[in-house]
Amino acid sequence: MPTEILSKEMGQLADTPTLSIRQLLCSDFGDDTTGDAIKSLQLRSSDRMVLMSAVSTLIAVPLMAGTLYATSSIVAFTASCVAILFFSVLRLLDITHRKRTNYVQHPNIGIFRTITLSAALAIAWAVMITSAGTGATGHDLVYIIAFDVALMSLGGASMAVIPAAGLAFVLILGADSALNIIFGIWPRMPIVYILLTVFVIIISRNIIGQAMMLAEREIAVIQKLKVDRAQQQAESEMREHEVRVRAEAEAMALQAKAERERELMMRFREEMLHLAARFEQTVLASSKRVEDAALSLNSSANGFKNFASTIETSHHGVTEMALT
Repeated sequence: MPTEILSKEMGQLADTPTLSIRQLLCSDFGDDTTGDAIKSLQLRSSDRMVLMSAVSTLIAVPLMAGTLYATSSIVAFTASCVAILFFSVLRLLDITHRKRTNYVQHPNIGIFRTITLSAALAIAWAVMITSAGTGATGHDLVYIIAFDVALMSLGGASMAVIPAAGLAFVLILGADSALNIIFGIWPRMPIVYILLTVFVIIISRNIIGQAMMLAEREIAVIQKLKVDRAQQQAESEMREHEVRVRAEAEAMALQAKAERERELMMRFREEMLHLAARFEQTVLASSKRVEDAALSLNSSANGFKNFASTIETSHHGVTEMALT
């Protein structure tokens, strides 16, 4: 029934569960329709933010190379710069392809590519920062650490809508920073460990919180759309039911009218047959009476004829007697 369908959809909207971190990271958003819609939204939002960050990366890498080249391991620094440029171009090509095809490709492929390229970029940036910090001292080292912190912030924020990509980027750079401290490339101070840990936790929580808010809001919108469609379907079915009931009532009324007309016709036919029978009996009786009257007139005529003959005979007799 329409009301049962609407009640079921309303119950699903009221019982929409809160996403867990595992579901969020694994892109498990329930049914395929809801999951594909949320993943497509994540890709569109991420592509808009990553597009600017990729362009910024293409501008920042040459500036970083010119500033830190002298204090870096030449081979590792050069290789990391080339890798960063290469992966940034790949990201731009991937985004351009999705926009040109209007996101017709299955969203799981786009999500996987985004996560993979984010991890690859994080590794390339980690190699660049580590190689730049090997020979840096004083202000150059402070500049590198500040750049690493800014890179984690901006990279995590630009990829926050796809939490696995954002966390991969931040955690790889955070792990690289921890290794730099452990191996003495950066100053070994307890406060640096604490600040780095707190910073990575805060960024990770922000990434998960933003992605969770976006996904739950989209799920609520999708559920509301489903309820609206169910309500429209229920109303449509109710209208169709009313039309069907009205049509059935009209058909029954027409059938009853036809039955009444048929009964009236049968009654009229019976009455006409009865009148015809009575008319036939009346005509037959009248014909018999006319026939009897004709016979009576014929008998009377014969009587008058005999009487006339008798009178004529008597007249002749009288005449003969008078003559004699």
